[in-house]
Amino acid sequence: MTETDKSAFDDAEKATQSYAWGYFAFHAQQRQTVFNFFIVLIGASLAAYAATIDKSSAAKFHFVIGCVLATSSFFFWRLDERSRRLIQLAEAPLKQIELRLAQRTGLTSATILFQSENKVGGTFARVESFTQIYRLTFAMVGSVGFVIAFASIF
Repeated sequence: MTETDKSAFDDAEKATQSYAWGYFAFHAQQRQTVFNFFIVLIGASLAAYAATIDKSSAAKFHFVIGCVLATSSFFFWRLDERSRRLIQLAEAPLKQIELRLAQRTGLTSATILFQSENKVGGTFARVESFTQIYRLTFAMVGSVGFVIAFASIF
C-alpha cells in the first residue's frame, strides 16, 4: 500500500467513523427525547388521576387515564425497541473502528464500547442498562395503567 493509498484509507475510515457516530448520536438523542416525553405523559396522567381520585363522577375519566397509561407504555416501549436497534446498527462499525484504533496506537483501553458491555456486578447487576431500566419502567407504568382502568370499573 502506497502512502497515498494509506492516506485515502485513513480518510475513508474517518468518514465512516463520522457517519457512524452521527447516526449513533442522532438515534441515542432521539431515544432519550422520546423517553422524556413518556415521563411527562406519565406525570400529567398521574397528576390528573390524583386530582380527581376523590370524585366518584370521574370513573370514566379514570378509565381513560388507565388506558392511556397502558397503551402509551406499549407504544413507547415499541419505539424504544426500534431506537435501541438503530443505535446498535451504529455501534457495530464504531466497535470495529475502536479495535483498529487500539491496534494502531497500542491503547487497548480505547475499546470503550466493548468494555461498556461488562457488568458492574453487585446485588442489582441485572438491572443496570438503559434498556433494562426503560423496560422495567414501561412494564410498571403499563401495569399501573391496567390497575387504574380496572379499578375505575368496580
